[in-house]
Amino acid sequence: MAAPLGASGPAFDAGLADHLAIGNETAFELGRCDCSLWVADWVRKRVGVDLAADFRGKYRTRTEYLRLLIPMGNLVRLTARRLETIGSEIIPEAEAQPGDIGIVPSTDGPVLAIRGDGEWLCKTDDRLLAAPHATIAWRLP
Repeated sequence: MAAPLGASGPAFDAGLADHLAIGNETAFELGRCDCSLWVADWVRKRVGVDLAADFRGKYRTRTEYLRLLIPMGNLVRLTARRLETIGSEIIPEAEAQPGDIGIVPSTDGPVLAIRGDGEWLCKTDDRLLAAPHATIAWRLP
């Protein structure tokens, strides 16, 4: 089997390669496997804390998602607050390494992404989409 999108290079670990493969193979479903929850799954695998437990299974449409998100600020603020609680630090995007977390712009607004080998990977539709740059990035503890 070929390596999934973004899964190569010397700094790559098998856990990340497996997570990227799951992202490529799992159907997109709001509230179960979407851009935010796919990244939260990665954080849970790496750190053992589910930062999105209060979102899982609580929405099935973009409108329902926004009803949960808006009272908490926005995706950037919510992500920053929750990653801070586990000791993640903001890093310059140029220093991002495979497995780091970022937010990338999209036509629908900001989305969460995981740093692959030279690009940011977002869960969209039924595959991963590569983005060249993140607007903000964090290193997991």
